[in-house]
Amino acid sequence: MLRFSGFALALLANCCIHAQTGNSAPMVAPDSVEAKGAKVTDERAPGWDLERCLNYALEHNLNVELGEIGIEQAAVDLQRSRLAQYPNVSANSSYGIGFGRATNQDNQIISASRTQSTNFSVNAGMTIYNGGSIRNGIRLSESAAELAKLDRDAAKNAVMLDVAQAYMAVLLAQENVAQFEAQIKVSRDNLANSQKLADAGVIPEGNLRDLEAQIASDEFNLINAENGVATAYLNLRLVMQAEDDLLFRVAEPESELLAELLVQEDYDVDAIYRYAAKNLPAYAGNAVAERMAELGITIARAGFFPTLGIGGGANTQWFTINGPAGDILPDFGTQLDNNFGQNVGVNLSIPIFSNGINKAAVRTAELDVKRTQVANAQELNSLRQLVQQAVVDAQNNAATYRSALKLLEARQLAADFAQKRFEAGQSPSLDLNNARNLVIQAQAALLQAKYNYLLAVKVLDFYQGRPLYF
Repeated sequence: MLRFSGFALALLANCCIHAQTGNSAPMVAPDSVEAKGAKVTDERAPGWDLERCLNYALEHNLNVELGEIGIEQAAVDLQRSRLAQYPNVSANSSYGIGFGRATNQDNQIISASRTQSTNFSVNAGMTIYNGGSIRNGIRLSESAAELAKLDRDAAKNAVMLDVAQAYMAVLLAQENVAQFEAQIKVSRDNLANSQKLADAGVIPEGNLRDLEAQIASDEFNLINAENGVATAYLNLRLVMQAEDDLLFRVAEPESELLAELLVQEDYDVDAIYRYAAKNLPAYAGNAVAERMAELGITIARAGFFPTLGIGGGANTQWFTINGPAGDILPDFGTQLDNNFGQNVGVNLSIPIFSNGINKAAVRTAELDVKRTQVANAQELNSLRQLVQQAVVDAQNNAATYRSALKLLEARQLAADFAQKRFEAGQSPSLDLNNARNLVIQAQAALLQAKYNYLLAVKVLDFYQGRPLYF
């Protein structure tokens, strides 16, 4: 079952907390993050889009690799099941030497002798009927091979969701940095202009101290935002299982692509649920698992049926006694020819009483079917709830995003008005700083709403079989 990574969602939320409060404690210092293996790349590093990050993660993820091994093992098991319907053939040979004394039965004379013997045989056997156990075993192995591929694909999907979430967390963190860099530029421009106004006597000199404090606050927020980028990159590298020497930077998607994603869509919960239940590997495997459980009943019932097999073989032997008078028996080749024999036979085994083992095996298989059916029903119920929640999240986040846009626009107008009043000497710098801090909070709220909405859209894309990359 695939859900949001709790760490990724917490990271997205954390990226904007400092912007909303303006006085939160700093996040992990960059030196501390890099000491743990994070590499905050620069502009010289190659830019990777989401698709490239996904491809890298799929190539290096250990769970996906284990899935590939599971597919190979299932193929081996399937081949073994198919070979069980063919005859088995074996060849045997033995050679022995005997030492000691023996009594001649004709003259009762005890004499030392040495014996040698060699046996050769070839045997073949084949099961003709065993209640369909072999045939159904092949079907079971075929289903197991199908399930192994679905498990591998489900592991891939889990990796892709985690990478997409971590990638968006980096985008959000980078937008926070750009926001505070722009904010610092505005604050410094305000200080320079205010210095001119103070020199001209339009505003009091004390107002400059408030603006300098605002710049220090903006710089503090910028450091926190840069720490947020370091943390977001660290998480992305972890979910990608990136090698330590790999340097890359997250490429900003084109604004047109993001604008298309931010257009609200009418979602049909039932249609999305039906598609996901039928096509997503994590849920499509439910039907395969149920089919395998039902085959288990058929295989268990085969224990009540007779087993019929045929077999045959050929054998020969050579034997000699070396006594005082020399070899007593004919030579090697003559004996092999004279002793050559063949056999063929049919064996039939009819179960009469097995101490209740067969009956218990069938009952266990029946319970496995019921257990599988209940587990599948639980997963499908959870899937429907996840789809419903994803649709609600998309709708709510879309409304929040639109509201955040209006809020930012209103606060920006108020800040512009406060700027004009300040420049005219009609209001103190404190009013201007408060208005600008409200703008910062509105910008942070808009960024948070934007990426919450993008995440919800991507989850719905996932349930509908659409690409996760932009």
